[in-house]
Amino acid sequence: MKQSNSIDINLLFDTLLAVSELSLKLNFLLKNAQDPIKITKIINVMSNLTLISSAYTENGIDIDSLALFRSMINDLDYPELNRLNHIINKAIVAHKD
Repeated sequence: MKQSNSIDINLLFDTLLAVSELSLKLNFLLKNAQDPIKITKIINVMSNLTLISSAYTENGIDIDSLALFRSMINDLDYPELNRLNHIINKAIVAHKD
């Protein structure tokens, strides 16, 4: 597990806000999804929302958890999720060693 020892509080708040937005968007996408594969991917991301919050610990940021969550969002391939993906990218870049 790759860990950064500092947390940018503004980036943390941006991430938490984006996760809230993501939750709402995923619920909307799930209600309108027709493809069983997309439905499965949406449910997978929804069930792993805790990865985002667990990535921010008192010891810093778990970059691996952020990267894993980012890959799940990218796998969905919905433009509506680009904002959260951008914020996660900022967090990863800001805390890479």
